[in-house]
Amino acid sequence: MKKIKKRIVLLIVILIAVMFTSHSVFAAVYIKAGDRGEHVRQMQQRLYELGYPVGDIDGVAGPQTIEAVILFQKMNDLEVDGVVGPATWDVMFSGVEQTDRMLPESGDNDSQAESRANPSEPAPSVGQSVPIQGTLRMGSKGHQVALLQSRLNELGYNVGYPDGDFGSRTRNGLMTFQRVNGLTVDGIAGPVTLAKLFGNPKALDTAEYNYSGGSTGEAIVAYAKQFLGVPYVYGGNGPNSFDCSGFTRYVYAHFNITLPRVAADQRAVGYEVSRSELRPGDLILFTSPGSGSGIGHVGIYIGNGEFIHASSGSAMSVCISSLNSSYYTNRYVTARRIVS
Repeated sequence: MKKIKKRIVLLIVILIAVMFTSHSVFAAVYIKAGDRGEHVRQMQQRLYELGYPVGDIDGVAGPQTIEAVILFQKMNDLEVDGVVGPATWDVMFSGVEQTDRMLPESGDNDSQAESRANPSEPAPSVGQSVPIQGTLRMGSKGHQVALLQSRLNELGYNVGYPDGDFGSRTRNGLMTFQRVNGLTVDGIAGPVTLAKLFGNPKALDTAEYNYSGGSTGEAIVAYAKQFLGVPYVYGGNGPNSFDCSGFTRYVYAHFNITLPRVAADQRAVGYEVSRSELRPGDLILFTSPGSGSGIGHVGIYIGNGEFIHASSGSAMSVCISSLNSSYYTNRYVTARRIVS
């Protein structure tokens, strides 16, 4: 009888301990948007240590912290809900380094290629703080790509949300960075580019940026190309979607130039130039298919007989088209110069 009582008491003690421990763990690992406290601060510190763009480590689960949580969950094949539950917490603090999972899938063995291509630029020194290892390029995925994207955004190169996917927008932003900083323009984040990016880079300053010594029009073109691949959506004002006039208006606004919202009204800005006088940065205006003489489409001339625009055609995105194609030649109406 005494043995039975001892077993019952022991079982009760175990149950109480389990309940207490479970409660403590529950309180520690269920963190959602808006929560505050030391557990939130610990989580922010851990995300920061892992390289996620968590923002201020202030113990407040604000929008940037939750975005970092979502990115962490995506990178680690967890349920993506922005809530730090037991599974997310365990992986975050497991000691099994997430870098093994988050290295870019397209990591290669030619990480010295950029140094060879640009011998005048020194490769990063051994002690230099560069948080990205190897070479990143189109198709790379993972945590290190997100770090690259965050750094480019910080410097004003606007590559969109740091989702860890090295697509055309990231490549275009990186190429602009390389051009501004006098590097080989290849859209590849190798050791030389990374050393500059995390060393002493030049931010994108539209007041100073003169695309290889060229005009403001060329700077507008370089900025516009960062949005290649962004989806076309009627009424889209950017930066995550555009229609044709929303795109031109957004690009010019970056250079403190305000355009009317509608393509037909953009015909009234600047002054008219002939087709033979086109320069990069000029607005070019077209009719809509079947609309007669009315203005229904607008883009930005980029040189060499091409223009960039938010197309509602087969591309359904920001793309580059030939002005000399019969389709656009037949619809061409006029061009306007806004910057000299």
